[in-house]
Amino acid sequence: MNAKHREHRVRQAEDAHDLALHHLARAREALDLIASIAEAPLVHGSLSSIARLAHAALVGSMPADPAYVSGEQHEQEGP
Repeated sequence: MNAKHREHRVRQAEDAHDLALHHLARAREALDLIASIAEAPLVHGSLSSIARLAHAALVGSMPADPAYVSGEQHEQEGP
């Protein structure tokens, strides 16, 4: 394996690791919310809230891009 190929593989592994940590944090947050809803007295909509949280935790999301600049900020930073 040449050095350039190795660097690319290392970068891919680091990106996969960062994404896994992002998904783990989302799953833990969702489980904490589900636990708090489940431990509270039963109210109308509790089970549907748990179902929505579980679904949202399972649906993949991408972490925020630190290099992203919104349209308004981009216009302000213009030439």
